[in-house]
Amino acid sequence: MNIEEGERKGKKWWKYLLYFFCGWLFFFALACFLIIKGGYNLRAELKEDWIIVFFITIFPAIISILLIDFIIVKEKMFTNFYYYWIYFSAGLFLFSLWLYGAEDNLQALGIMAILMGLMISIVANISYKLIIGKKDLDDDEKSIWPNLNIPVFRKIINLLRRKNQRWDFKKIGAIFLIILVVIVVFLYQKIRIESAFFCSKESVNRAVKGVVLIEGSEGSGSGFFISPNMVLTNNHVVSFNKDLSISGYNGHTSDVRVVATDTVMDLAILEVKGIEGTKELGWRKNPIKQLDEVYAVGFPSGRKNISITRGIVSALTLDDFNSNQYIQMDAAINPGNSGGPLLDGCGKVVGINTSSLRNAQNIGFAIRANQIEARVAKMLEKSKLASREEIEKNYPSDQAEVVARYYDALGAGMLEEAYDFYSIDRKKKIPFENWKEGFDNTYFITLKKVELTPNENTVFASLLATDFGEEFYTFITKEFEGQWKLIREDGLWKLNESQIDEIQDN
Repeated sequence: MNIEEGERKGKKWWKYLLYFFCGWLFFFALACFLIIKGGYNLRAELKEDWIIVFFITIFPAIISILLIDFIIVKEKMFTNFYYYWIYFSAGLFLFSLWLYGAEDNLQALGIMAILMGLMISIVANISYKLIIGKKDLDDDEKSIWPNLNIPVFRKIINLLRRKNQRWDFKKIGAIFLIILVVIVVFLYQKIRIESAFFCSKESVNRAVKGVVLIEGSEGSGSGFFISPNMVLTNNHVVSFNKDLSISGYNGHTSDVRVVATDTVMDLAILEVKGIEGTKELGWRKNPIKQLDEVYAVGFPSGRKNISITRGIVSALTLDDFNSNQYIQMDAAINPGNSGGPLLDGCGKVVGINTSSLRNAQNIGFAIRANQIEARVAKMLEKSKLASREEIEKNYPSDQAEVVARYYDALGAGMLEEAYDFYSIDRKKKIPFENWKEGFDNTYFITLKKVELTPNENTVFASLLATDFGEEFYTFITKEFEGQWKLIREDGLWKLNESQIDEIQDN
């Protein structure tokens, strides 16, 4: 055996080693992908798990050497296949770090990059053969990209070509890789989106970091971040609840302000300052279905430890009185869980837990996310129009919400707070002592509909008022509807005139 034959055999063994590494890399990534999709988490500290996966994937990698040797070498297909695979996998991984962030998805992104790099490298090699591998393009005097061969780009193009005018994809790949490294270094924090492609129980555990405990002088509840400084919760958690504070994974703060409320849908948005690095939760885009697994998250009964309760979606229901849409589940909702998120298996919000439904009999209910997301956007938009007085007094800037808050106070028996929504002229016409006697027998009030009408500063209201009956533990429910006329006083909307009538049964 001469020296040249020895060198050829040495190069051949190096190629076989590279083929084995690429094959093992693929099967290792594929095994990890299937394991994660099966709901099991490969953790770094469990070395025996990684050793098992390592040895299981060696055998198919050896088999792949024979296939690669026959298909790639003898048939002269995919000449630079392994170069492309390494380049594209590394490039996709770095790009994914920039797009998704490393904290929550490093393991999944590495596996996805390897698998996607394989597919892209196959396409790249086929394209390489179709475009550059043709004999009529092998002439040194011909250019495969004549339109770009102008003086401005000539030096750059020549750097990326070989002497025979073919594009050197190894150089292009290296430059592409360098550019991605620069992007990762300088723009790493620009976009952070949690990947929904790989979902497991760890996704729920990560989402829990965005849930907070809301405490006040009148009670406590739960909420969750929908943006770096905005928390969503139930309205009944913060309604007439003073001295609010928030505690969560990233700390505690008392710098909390109610930005907007929707009494009918039972939603409230809080602006939070003093907590950095918050985990904002994303909404599920696909509709929830019966028998889907869900997780109710919150702080039951004001406890400092967060609770996660797993359940199954039993039904998708509507409220008996208004247009609210609910998810019924077999996960119990304790009073302190109100306002917390209902999550799917990917940690996405499918609803907001509520304990305001009466006669629930230990059945959990949550307001559906598809209804909440659109309403929250409108609430935030209207809150931008709030006056200085409304901001300072946490007073609603939406006229319909002023009427809703008025009835909310009446139903809670907070007559002084309800009376304060009246204008000066109305207070002169109806003194407080005479007015409050009309609500001595009121048990609670249920709002069916409150909305602004086309008429200027006029709000339509429809409600059910339940009063105590003459006999012990009996109740009488009556339905009312009509309109309120509002006026502006000292930067606040006030109730001035009403035409609310009882609906008589025919």
